[in-house]
Amino acid sequence: MERHHTRVSVRKLLERSITTDADLDSFCLDYFPKAKRRFSSGMERTQKINLLLELESNLGRIAEKVNERFACGQASEQYISDSSLKSQSANCLCGYHELVERPLLVVHDQEARNFSPRIKLALAEKIIHALTEEQYRIIEYLRGHRRVAIAGCAGSGKTLVAIEKAIRLSRAGIRTMVICHNPYLADYLRKLAQGTGVVIADFTDWIRQLNDNSGDISDLWSILDEPTNEEITNARYRLAQSRNKFGAIIVDEGQDFRESWWQIVEEALEYPDTGYLYVFYDDNQALLPHRGRAPISVAPFNLSRNCRNAGRIFELIQRFHEAAPAPTADLIEHGTAKIYRYNEENKIETAISAIRAAIQVLNSNRIVVLTTEQAPITESVLNGVKIDIPHPWSWQDAVTRYLSSVVRPTRLQGDRFSRPMKIPRHAIWSEYAAPIPTLSASLIPTAQDVYMISSWAREAHRSLQLLDDHPRGAPPRWGVISNRLQLSGRATPARLLSFFSSENWAQGIPAPSSVFVFDRQNHVQISNSIPIHKVSDFKGLEMDGIILFDPTRLARNSLTYVGISRAKFLLFSIIPA
Repeated sequence: MERHHTRVSVRKLLERSITTDADLDSFCLDYFPKAKRRFSSGMERTQKINLLLELESNLGRIAEKVNERFACGQASEQYISDSSLKSQSANCLCGYHELVERPLLVVHDQEARNFSPRIKLALAEKIIHALTEEQYRIIEYLRGHRRVAIAGCAGSGKTLVAIEKAIRLSRAGIRTMVICHNPYLADYLRKLAQGTGVVIADFTDWIRQLNDNSGDISDLWSILDEPTNEEITNARYRLAQSRNKFGAIIVDEGQDFRESWWQIVEEALEYPDTGYLYVFYDDNQALLPHRGRAPISVAPFNLSRNCRNAGRIFELIQRFHEAAPAPTADLIEHGTAKIYRYNEENKIETAISAIRAAIQVLNSNRIVVLTTEQAPITESVLNGVKIDIPHPWSWQDAVTRYLSSVVRPTRLQGDRFSRPMKIPRHAIWSEYAAPIPTLSASLIPTAQDVYMISSWAREAHRSLQLLDDHPRGAPPRWGVISNRLQLSGRATPARLLSFFSSENWAQGIPAPSSVFVFDRQNHVQISNSIPIHKVSDFKGLEMDGIILFDPTRLARNSLTYVGISRAKFLLFSIIPA
């Protein structure tokens, strides 16, 4: 039965399926040239749609052509021609629906909404576990276009869309390479695409591979590292003699590519005229001068929704980039952002406080320290810093309460003992009222703490003249039970005072665990460490928690914008007072 179309239904179809003015112009040029000729510069999108509906009386034809070009359910024959691959893709949810608290967006093609398993794992760490509507549309849009530039704000999901597209191309039998400038980003992409057949490379290493001179990521790599003109010339010559070319090339962080780099990228396509070339970029993150534009003539597709940064972090992003797109609705009320101000005397202590506070919220393996310092990362003032992590209990509270139980036993009957304390009937508690010493705030007892407590306990023991009614049994020992610091065994007032009279009473109190901040070379060798990177070296990547050490203050510059936009859920900025 033929569906009846109304202006309202067709208008909704146009607005839902055609997301940009450039797409609307090209759509009308191909199918409704009469309406396209009436479009004028400065005409708003709504006016263009009104004009199309007015000039084209056959509403069913408009709907047919929209579905022909943009329908989600129509896969190109170049993609997934093997029915078994379709079945495999359709069955790769792996419990994905159970991870989300709300239904997925309604789209026509179930396959289009099911990201590859590795991409789903990355998305599952976000508050929203489904692609935004824009991201669905770009994947569908790319099916019918071979050369596209995709512009997107920080956090709009460019990298995940790029790698997902690469996986789909490879799955369809098209040899595909994803290339970027940053080797750390390439390493991250390599993990996402492992086992899919997609070739991942950073530009410099790719050039050196062509010249048979590749190597591992340098621990001292910086954003300024790039191949020489001679290396590129030699690589182009070798590439021309080689069959090591690709049916599709996807460039991530394309704003980092020089003008001279694009030529060899095009030459790496097996069929330059018909091969796929997709370039993802964000000019707001351009940290390098003299970058070149991608060889793509059509207007870019824009990913305009921020699906990385939680709302609290976005509020800070807006201070640097007022036009930054707002986060998706699900992220608005989430996340935490805080500023720590320091002076030269307490710079390190302030940084330690910020990192320690972050570890109370996130595991240390979900945190990265970024810095805007100009010096090499090995010379950062934070490189090698040690952060002691407080226990959930307080040794000061435990000691004070035990000593209080000696002079005021009714306050601590069995509270912090493995067995209730035995109280001698003949004790006269009111004879000793000296206040318990004030202890330091140190994470472990200091020498002064040990001296004050042992002196107080000896004086109390002499004054009270307590007898131990139960002299047998092992002396008390410190232990942690149910996240509480406790002394083991049956305790009496006399035994407690005898224990604390010794200058060894603090032995056995567990020391706090420690985490170190280290550069890449040391971080990979030490398990209990948090990596520190220069902001420019971490561009294109993201992390749940970011500690941003920003001696340049919160100035309106691209470096700070890139740094804060790396954070998904937590951002602590450390700046001068």
